[in-house]
Amino acid sequence: MGIIKRIGDFADDVRTIFSPSTAIKRKYERAMYFGYEAGQQTRKDLPFPTMSSQAESINKMSRRTLAARARDLERNNPIIGSILSALKNNVIGTGITLQARSKNERYNQRIEDLWNEWIHYENCDYTQRQSLNDILNLIMKRKFIDGGILISFPLDTNRKIPLTIQLHEVDELATGDIPEHKGVYISDGVELDNGGKPIAYWITQTTPDGLTNLNPKRLKAEDVIFLWDKDRVTQYREVSRLSRSIVATKDLGDYMNTLAFQQKMLSAITVFINSDSKNTAVPIGRPMLRNAEDKRPIETINGGTVKYLEKGQTATPVVPQGQSAEANGYITLQQRMIAADLGLSLESTARNVKEVNYSSARQNLLNDTVTYKTMRNDLIEYFLRPLFKRFVNICELKGYLDGYGYEKGNDDYYRVEWLNSNVGWIDPKKEAEANAINLANGGKSFQQFCSEQGADWRERIDSMARVQEYAEQKKVYLPFLYGNLNMQTEKATEPKEDKEDKEDKEE
Repeated sequence: MGIIKRIGDFADDVRTIFSPSTAIKRKYERAMYFGYEAGQQTRKDLPFPTMSSQAESINKMSRRTLAARARDLERNNPIIGSILSALKNNVIGTGITLQARSKNERYNQRIEDLWNEWIHYENCDYTQRQSLNDILNLIMKRKFIDGGILISFPLDTNRKIPLTIQLHEVDELATGDIPEHKGVYISDGVELDNGGKPIAYWITQTTPDGLTNLNPKRLKAEDVIFLWDKDRVTQYREVSRLSRSIVATKDLGDYMNTLAFQQKMLSAITVFINSDSKNTAVPIGRPMLRNAEDKRPIETINGGTVKYLEKGQTATPVVPQGQSAEANGYITLQQRMIAADLGLSLESTARNVKEVNYSSARQNLLNDTVTYKTMRNDLIEYFLRPLFKRFVNICELKGYLDGYGYEKGNDDYYRVEWLNSNVGWIDPKKEAEANAINLANGGKSFQQFCSEQGADWRERIDSMARVQEYAEQKKVYLPFLYGNLNMQTEKATEPKEDKEDKEDKEE
């Protein structure tokens, strides 16, 4: 394109002799055209879109197809399975626990006891099949694969705490004909006001056999939580998080299947026995490789077989080129690209740590932790926080908080901290030393340290105090009770003396 621009500029330089204004105008237009190389339209860019539109106009065309293909990869592709396992182990892990942080300790203990009782599967789940941690895992998975999930909170008056959680897949959003409702705009089941704020969600309803569609059900936006990631201002519904990785993941899966088939072919043994003759007549028509025994054409080759050919025929084996060792680099590169698009490292998703040392592994772990924490914070901010408010209000209405100092309308009673188990240590010695230095110089508070371990700092101190008291009764000296290991060694070797004798010596 540079040559074309120079030729055009030269022609306009000549044109300035006869018509300077026309030449200047043409040069100006050419400068705008060649302003960005990526903005030029050439033959090689024909599949590249040059027009844009609102997000929903684009997403509507591909939303269901992307979700269907992402679900197929979820069912059949081990690469996506490994990514989901990494997310499950690190975003939710062993669970997210609640710790009340109001100024009223009696209320804190009461609401925590009620919460810990309610999160079991028979209490919190509308279908009584999943505990709260199971629900969190399912929400995270569906939000990752489908792009989003709807959550409603029907009340069951037969339970001690009537609040329940019911999940709805995005497929349940009505995309067909919806009854006119106050003249508002409805986009793929989402009812919006003039500013794009969701007012309600329309849920598809069918008969129990699923064969007959009923009128869709309208759920107010304040009664529903719709979890999805917004990438553009004009986007009102979800898009699968795998939208950029679907093609690459499918191609890599097909490549690995082809490679496995190649290795099967190379490992198979097939023998062709050829009886050649100098007087073999040339067959009329298109010659076909035939079995000498029954004259049937040989169309398939099975491993471990013996084939007799007709006279004059020769079997030439077709050996696929390339070896598994050569494919290893390509597979690793593709896996790294797919994981990086999702904010993860190859080591966390493929368990491939043979090419890293401690420093690089630690760096990848830190970056992966940011991704995990971001997803966890989304669950806390948009699901657990409003869920806890609903839970407190229901408990207050049922009278379970009477006598515990709860003040209705005081936001202090909604203050909580969500704790999660910390990731394991790669090098315990180095990381323990780093934590000790941070605690010693104030770079990290004891509360932060305990929170990273998924523990309450008050409970940790109370536990240490109980252990210390019992150890002193038994005259056992534990290392973690003393800051200096040498002090512990000295105390362990100190001769046992009566308290009075020891005081006399000190005097």
